[in-house]
Amino acid sequence: FSKYLDFNDLKLSLGLNVYNLFNIQNVIDLYPETGDAAIRSEYYMREVKLPEDSGTKSNSYYDNPWHYGTPREINMFMRIDFR
Repeated sequence: FSKYLDFNDLKLSLGLNVYNLFNIQNVIDLYPETGDAAIRSEYYMREVKLPEDSGTKSNSYYDNPWHYGTPREINMFMRIDFR
């Protein structure tokens, strides 16, 4: 959406762009063994423990935010054109 306003020697443009208005998590990629974007299979989760509990990987090791599309984004702009 944009609105144009004319003044003496300039043109002012005000606008707003909204992407993903309802903030829907669109799945882009998923784990093939589970068919889910957030859940790994038990095979991969065996090593997810703290080192003192004989684990080798943190739970955040498998966090993949790039499996989802971009969240809500709102951009406002202003443009001034001099004549």
